[in-house]
Amino acid sequence: MKTHRAGWAYRVLAPGVYYWRGRTGEQWLVTPGGTYALDTQPCPGPAKPTDPPDE
Repeated sequence: MKTHRAGWAYRVLAPGVYYWRGRTGEQWLVTPGGTYALDTQPCPGPAKPTDPPDE
């Protein structure tokens, strides 16, 4: 993507995990499990533990 479109920048967050930002502000998270538009899809990650229900 960065080769064909000027203005793209990326940051390595972890091995195999990249944060991309376009010149107009679009943001993407690229992981081994997929590519996610950060403004339209939830960021992947481990499920958060839930508190047990009150009794």
